[in-house]
Amino acid sequence: MSPATNSRGEVREGWNYYGIGQPGRPPRLANRDLPGEFERYFVDEKVRNVADTATFDFDHEPATFARSRRIYDALSADLGPLKSRGAKMLMWHGWADSAIMATSSIGYYESVVKFMGGRKQTEDFFRLFPIPGFIMEAEVPDTPFSTR
Repeated sequence: MSPATNSRGEVREGWNYYGIGQPGRPPRLANRDLPGEFERYFVDEKVRNVADTATFDFDHEPATFARSRRIYDALSADLGPLKSRGAKMLMWHGWADSAIMATSSIGYYESVVKFMGGRKQTEDFFRLFPIPGFIMEAEVPDTPFSTR
């Protein structure tokens, strides 16, 4: 059994991102596919015909992402408005997720802690729970975790 299969050994549909081919589909890898899909469908108002992350020009192309940054970036560490409304937020991330690194969630959480004035001021409304062995949208063999 591999991470791309469920507990019955069946290949998972959808997130076929571990290089395992399915009939009629070539093997895919999330860390290569997801950035290209984002660039193609989310950056501009219209779909980009060409979005090749292998040829991305880091000197010039990041400026073209300004529109999508305004809409999609969730990097603001200022959760003051959330806290002032009395809201609570739980954030979790699976350590075994190969599509999105758990360190990105930890980095965001730590930036909120710093902005809000420390851990004590943050933990009363916002907490992060890293989950060992958990991956996104999958049954995880030999663990109690399943999203199904």
